[in-house]
Amino acid sequence: MRRTSSTDTDLLKEAGEHVNTPSRPENIFGTKGAATDFFVAESYRPYQKETIEEIEAAFQQGFRYVVVDAPTGSGKSHLARALAFQANDAHILTIQKLLQDQYRRDFSDMFVMKGRNAYTCLQGELGSTCAEGPCRLKKQDPCFGCPYVRAKIKAAEAPVTVHNFDSFYYQNSFGSGFAGRKLMVIDEAHNISGKFSGFLSFTINSRGGITVPKAHKLADYDAFVRLAWTDYSVELQKLEEQHEYDGLSKDGLNRMRELSKLTHRMKRYLLEREKDNPAEYVFDYSEDGQWAPKVTFSPVFVGDYASRWLFGYGERILMMSATILDKDMFCKEIGLNAKEVYYITVPSSFPAAHRPIIKKYAGKMGYKDINGTLPSVVEYVQEIVDRYPNRKGIIQTHSEKIANYLKKFLDDPRYTFNKDYQTPQQMLYVHKKKPGSIIVASGLREGLDLRGDLSKIQVFCKIPYPSLGDKVVARKLELDASWYGWITTVMFVQSLGRSVRSSKERAVTYILDSGFGFFYTRNKRFIPKYIKEAIKW
Repeated sequence: MRRTSSTDTDLLKEAGEHVNTPSRPENIFGTKGAATDFFVAESYRPYQKETIEEIEAAFQQGFRYVVVDAPTGSGKSHLARALAFQANDAHILTIQKLLQDQYRRDFSDMFVMKGRNAYTCLQGELGSTCAEGPCRLKKQDPCFGCPYVRAKIKAAEAPVTVHNFDSFYYQNSFGSGFAGRKLMVIDEAHNISGKFSGFLSFTINSRGGITVPKAHKLADYDAFVRLAWTDYSVELQKLEEQHEYDGLSKDGLNRMRELSKLTHRMKRYLLEREKDNPAEYVFDYSEDGQWAPKVTFSPVFVGDYASRWLFGYGERILMMSATILDKDMFCKEIGLNAKEVYYITVPSSFPAAHRPIIKKYAGKMGYKDINGTLPSVVEYVQEIVDRYPNRKGIIQTHSEKIANYLKKFLDDPRYTFNKDYQTPQQMLYVHKKKPGSIIVASGLREGLDLRGDLSKIQVFCKIPYPSLGDKVVARKLELDASWYGWITTVMFVQSLGRSVRSSKERAVTYILDSGFGFFYTRNKRFIPKYIKEAIKW
């Protein structure tokens, strides 16, 4: 493999260009060179070079979609970087801003694009963002040198731009958006379905003269949704006129944004309902909380939407995750024909002895048994933490109920409760500074990098089954019982990947839920071999 000198590389980075010499043959993207020529780490991790070459070969064979299922710590971001710069015209999508920051930290030659609220307004109140500046409160041109506008221009011009799902979707749905590119890389691709379900779901509250009725089937809501959409559209039009001529308060601006998204989703839903074979939605009527009663509508499957609003922005699509686990289940979840997808499974190179999974059962944690088991969970968690007085770690509770119970009964300054902080970044900063800190969190299954000494202990209080109170979950389980086991395994494997991030690191995992054996037996076809090897039976 040809290597450039450090001087050549520095000059290329400074010019915003990449190695591209006439001696290299043209590749599938119409540029010069193999994908491995754009690999920038000092050396390859196990399987990295072979995986990059296999991805490139799959595209050359004519596959538009390539899916890479690679364990946490296997270096997926370097795969993304190599293919993206080979294409020299790529979008990279991540699930969280935290992951965007990791790309920025690892690769200075990628441009990271975020939403308006990530940029400080030059004209607004001290500390205000570009989401609430003068040009947002009243319809007018952005201020000269607006950081957000400048960032969008740079993002459009950069050969490789890193987005998060939310900003990319909303910028393309409500703003000027971005053009399609030769390659789209989707990191943490197992989140595609959940993200698009969130983008398409909407809730109608009993607010502003609207009273939500109780119905027993979806069709009974059709006329009501049309009337509510009309009312919301009239309110939105009034706010838009005020925005253009007089300006809005921050509360008024937030309401206009809320209505813009709401009417957009409702219109899409109503158009869908008019089709001969509409996409399936479920509804959830509730009499609890603010502005009740209320009703939420959510799509069961999102494949058609992902095809239009996501895959349409790339001529070729590279999807990566540590938790694809099953090609057919994943493709069905996002609406792809499995025969049209090239699937690569990467083994783990981390020794099983470095990441043992130990069963230390406190009791059953199912719905009927959890209240009786929680006191034992507190006792077992404290016993485990006391065994490692100088080590940091994380307690994965899976549910807010368990997290709240632990917060109430665990009296030890070592614990860092995620819910005490506004953002994961703030919590992680405290965790890094506090000696022997143990994070307690209910939803930090991904996007959290606890490399080095940040987590040597993991405790799983409960197997992370999705709630059957979620109507989408219940419907998918009804349609395919194996889906429920697969998605639970996805969540379980994601949680396991927070601590051991390299082959030299070590962490021990304890499982307190005595239902683990049943879970394992029912779903072992989805559980990767490298995890099976680590379980101490």
